[in-house]
Amino acid sequence: GAVYSNFSSKEDLFLALIDRRFVRDVQGYPGIINFMAEGLQFGKSQDFKKLVLQDRTWNILMIEFFLYAMRDEANREKLATRLEQLRKVMEENLAALYTQLGKKPLLPIKDLPWSVFSLGMGMILQLYIDPDGLPKGVYERALQHLLK
Repeated sequence: GAVYSNFSSKEDLFLALIDRRFVRDVQGYPGIINFMAEGLQFGKSQDFKKLVLQDRTWNILMIEFFLYAMRDEANREKLATRLEQLRKVMEENLAALYTQLGKKPLLPIKDLPWSVFSLGMGMILQLYIDPDGLPKGVYERALQHLLK
């Protein structure tokens, strides 16, 4: 009760958790920067399948909230605003990185965050359905091609 009293709804509580998580995710963007700056090589500690399976509860909650928000206009708008902010930060970071590396992205820079998030979300969905079917390193290789 004490937690809920600080929020007008369970959805607002979850959106606050999303805000907190997105702040953490933004701090992880240097991982993409390192990925690109180091010749498009993921370090051994950056295994997509392992990371996704370790974060199963959060990822499934996010998928459920995405589905809920698709059906609920007020929460759809709140989530869309947060995703837009997250994409904007990624776009700014990628633009700076491409400039720093003297490279030109294959896609327009504004399209990359949409593409990176969609790749990850799509693979997360498939991984939870068929964990043994995910080819080793496929996410990393796809991301490498996307961020050339």
